[in-house]
Parts: sequence; structure tokens; C-alpha cells
Amino acid sequence: MKPIDLYVAPISPTSRAVIIAARYMQINIKLIIIDLMKGEQKQDWFVKMNPQHCLPTINDNGFILWESRAIMTYMANKYAPNNPIYPVEPKKRSRVDCLLQYDLNVLNRAITDLMIPLINDHHHHDHDHDDSNQKRKNNQSTKFMNTIKQRKVNKSLEYLESILIESNFLVDNHLTLADFSIYCSLEFAEKYHYNFDKYPNLQQYFKRLKQLLGCFVYFPNNNDDDQITIDNDRNWINDQDDKNFENQQQQPLNSNSFLLCDNQQQQSFVTTTTNFNYNNGH
Repeated sequence: MKPIDLYVAPISPTSRAVIIAARYMQINIKLIIIDLMKGEQKQDWFVKMNPQHCLPTINDNGFILWESRAIMTYMANKYAPNNPIYPVEPKKRSRVDCLLQYDLNVLNRAITDLMIPLINDHHHHDHDHDDSNQKRKNNQSTKFMNTIKQRKVNKSLEYLESILIESNFLVDNHLTLADFSIYCSLEFAEKYHYNFDKYPNLQQYFKRLKQLLGCFVYFPNNNDDDQITIDNDRNWINDQDDKNFENQQQQPLNSNSFLLCDNQQQQSFVTTTTNFNYNNGH
């Protein structure tokens, strides 16, 4: 059977979730890496395929679909209809769907809302030596906003912590698509040194998922057709991806240069050189 073309950005949590789901279900996929910094997602051929120009996107023999959670449930329905990662029983399936939406609208949104301006703030401090009063005011405002955003992240994690008190996984005490999606959101937070120590059950859950799912995230080597695994210690991205990420950090993140992808997310973040505005995206 012809593989599914899966268009991804290695740094994108939503891309990584779909990769994990596909490989866990042993679905034949062909990874196609889209370079966000080069604006490849805005090229005519990609926009023609996906007018929202977001990642991940699949082309399953002419069937085009984007939005990571829609892709994961589609693949499970079509290629693994009896796999417990997406239960058939309506109540259990609805619980998985609920947590997928929780990740989209609460957890992932809160994490990215906090992390992107922190990355930009680090960039500004490295490249801007202006000690003006205006800059100090901006820094105070940023600190205040980050405190609010931190509370939103904490609240979203507290809910997961409460679920994990009596269960090793989020639904029915076994792996589901909800775990795949939420794992990648947590992984993104960990990449920027978010501390989970306040949430011991969540911390153990994340470690458990690392061991179970980390091996599914690897990307094609640009030099040949072989594939290389990620660095298991960092459980993140391979060396070439690290170089690309370092290049991305040379400029502030914005809706044109860095999309955490899925369309709702890319519409939700607007970065300027002085502040970060959050706008609801639908």
C-alpha cells in the first residue's frame, strides 16, 4: 500500500504527536520535512494542497487533512479500528476526545502562550542592550503577564495530576491518543526547562511516556535515505534539527517564521519586537 505523505516540522509538538500515533499503529508513512524558516509552508504547491498552510498535514492517496487531532483520529478509524488507543466504546472514546480537546484548547494553548514570549524575551536580552525606562517598563509588564500565564499552565497541569492519582494513563489506565497528544505538549514544555516537580504523578507519567513513546520520533537524514533516531537523553530532535532550531532562535518568533502549527495555534500567536499579544483563534 502506498504510504501516507505526512508533512511535518520536527520541532512542532503537534507534528510529533501524529508521527508517534502513526508509527505506534504501524501505519506506513512518508515523512516530508517542511522548513518553516524558509517559508516552505507558504509556497504555492503547499497552499494549494492546504489553504491554511499549517502543519501537520497528510495526503492519504489524494485525501488531504490537517489539524493533528483530526489526523490521529482519522488514522485510527481507518487503519486501526479495533486498537484500544482509540476505544470503540462510546463513553471511553468520548473521554479520549474530551482530553484531545483539553490539550488543544487548554494545556497546549497555555504552554505555548507562556513559552513563546519567554523565548523571544531571551532573544531580546541577548541582542538589545538598551537600558531605557521604556524597556524596564516593558520588562515589568512582561513579567506580570508571564505570571498570569504561568498560573494558567499550573492550573492545566493540576487537572492532569488529579486524573493520574489513581491511573497510570489518562483514560481507562492504558495508552490512548490523548496520551500521545498531551505527551508532546509536555515535551515542548520540558524542552524549555519547565519544572514538573509540583506534580509527582504527572512527572512519573511523563517519564513513563518517554520510555514508551520516545523511540517513535525520528526523522529522515538529509544526506541519505536512512533514518536516524533522536537523542534519547534529550528526547527531542536530531542534530540537524538542533541546528535549524538554533537558526530559528536568531530572530523573534512570529506567525510567519515559527508555527507550533495546527491552524488554531498559528492564528493565536502574534509576536512583535516589544510585546506578545494573545488573540483567540478559531
